[in-house]
Amino acid sequence: PETVARLVERLENIIQFESEMWVLHSLFRSSNVNQQTVITDIMQNGLSLLSSNNQQISPVRYARNSIFISYRRADSADIVGRMYDRLSAYFGKETIFRDVQTINAGEDFQQRILSAVNECHVMLAIIGTEWMNVLDKETDQPRLHDPDDYVRREIAAALKRTDSVVVPVLVRGARMPDDQDLPDDLKELHFRNALQVRTDPDFEEDLKRLMNAIEITVRVP
Repeated sequence: PETVARLVERLENIIQFESEMWVLHSLFRSSNVNQQTVITDIMQNGLSLLSSNNQQISPVRYARNSIFISYRRADSADIVGRMYDRLSAYFGKETIFRDVQTINAGEDFQQRILSAVNECHVMLAIIGTEWMNVLDKETDQPRLHDPDDYVRREIAAALKRTDSVVVPVLVRGARMPDDQDLPDDLKELHFRNALQVRTDPDFEEDLKRLMNAIEITVRVP
C-alpha cells in the first residue's frame, strides 16, 4: 500500500507537469475534454483521499507492457539501461518492454517486438546523436533507411496507432531529426513533442519529468 506522503508526491508531480502531459496525450486532445476539468478532478480526488482517516491507500496500477522503449544499442544502450532501471522501479518491471529484458530465449524476436508495439500505451523513441547514422554491416548504409530495420519498423507501427502515444526522447544532446531526413513512414515523428534526458547532474530531474508526463497514459483506471 502507498502512504499519504507518496500520494502527495504523485499529485504534486502530476499537477506540476500537466501542461506536458496535455501535449503528449493525444486521446485527450482528440476528444471534447476540458484541460482545466481534468486538473481539477486530479486535485479533488487527491484531496478527498488525503482527508480520509485511512492512512493507507490502494497502490496505483499500470498496464502490463504499456511502456515500450525503442532504441539502438549502438546509439544509446548504456543510458537506456539506466533509464530502464529507474522506470521499472517506479512503474514496475512488468510495465516496461525492453528487448533484452523482456524477450525470452527461443522466442521469435521480430514477432514479439511487433506484438509488444501493438500492446503499448506509450512508446519512448530514444534518439541519441548516432540514431540516424548507425550503419548496416553488410550494406554500409544507414539502418534507418532500410525498410526492414527493426527500430524503423517498431516506430512506424506505433505511429499508425490512434490509441497510443509516441514520445521522442532526446539523449546526449541529440536534436530532433528534420522531417526531410526521415523515411516517409517516420516523418510524423518529427512533429511529436520531444522530451530531453540529459546525463548527470540533470539525469534524475529530466527522468522525473518524463515519468510524470507519461504516467497518466499508462495508469489502469
